[in-house]
Amino acid sequence: MSYVDDEAKMALAALSDEIYKLICPYSLEIMMDPRTLPCGHTLDHDSIMKLAEEGNGIITCPVCRATFDADKVSLEVNAITKRIIEGIKGLNQKRIVICDRCNKRVAKIACQDCGMLYCQTCFDLVHQGRLKEHRWNYLDVAVQKELPYCAVPGHEEYRLDLYCPGWDEFICLMCQATTHRDKEVYPVIKAAHFAKDDLQEWIADTSKRKRKLKSVVQAVDKVIESLEQRAEDELRTLDELLNALIDKLGAQAKFSDKIIERKILDVDKLCGVRREIISTVADMTDDVAVQNAPSTCQTPSN
Repeated sequence: MSYVDDEAKMALAALSDEIYKLICPYSLEIMMDPRTLPCGHTLDHDSIMKLAEEGNGIITCPVCRATFDADKVSLEVNAITKRIIEGIKGLNQKRIVICDRCNKRVAKIACQDCGMLYCQTCFDLVHQGRLKEHRWNYLDVAVQKELPYCAVPGHEEYRLDLYCPGWDEFICLMCQATTHRDKEVYPVIKAAHFAKDDLQEWIADTSKRKRKLKSVVQAVDKVIESLEQRAEDELRTLDELLNALIDKLGAQAKFSDKIIERKILDVDKLCGVRREIISTVADMTDDVAVQNAPSTCQTPSN
């Protein structure tokens, strides 16, 4: 997006042209004491003195190359240029509001119910008890810091009240007329508004993405919930199948135990029959042996 509208660009361009006229063509610095040569060109008084010194009493205009005798030339003050310079300096001076109570310290708080401006100390002293309920607000001087002065040599009296997006730096009016003459610049106040608009746009975009992300998270939560429910149902079914299988195997094991017990009883019976048969055979064998054995008794002779 463009940071400066067409009207602001035209105003800044016009201001740049006017400020450019305040630059000394010899020193390329803002003129502090503008003087006009007979040829019509304006230079700073210090620059004219340097030209006279370099030319051994002859002043050569750096613009049209006209020469003048330093002892005879009349160096009139360019009143219009001087008023413009003083006016620009005045743009950087901020009116200080003094406390209505002590008339010493800077006022930082405005009390709507008292209708007075207070410094912090006087406000704390006055607003005690019921007066604490008075409606009040901080003045701009209390919440806004003074803009710093430019550090460029020759620009120390001018505040950094312009911003150059191309160089991403704050500049003063003199910087805008010299090193940033062909650059797009705009006032710091506008920069704050544009930054606020960009921030609000970013917040709105972030809110949209947050809502979209929230809907996606809700959809994912539903899918997860569905998968968890499905997994729970499948686990329940598997548990039921396992329990049924365990019951079936248990029943089969009980049936097998009964069969084994029956077989064991049958074997025990057979073993008993075998023992009886063996016992009977043994008895029969003994009887046969007794019957076939020779008699050891002899009949006595007559």
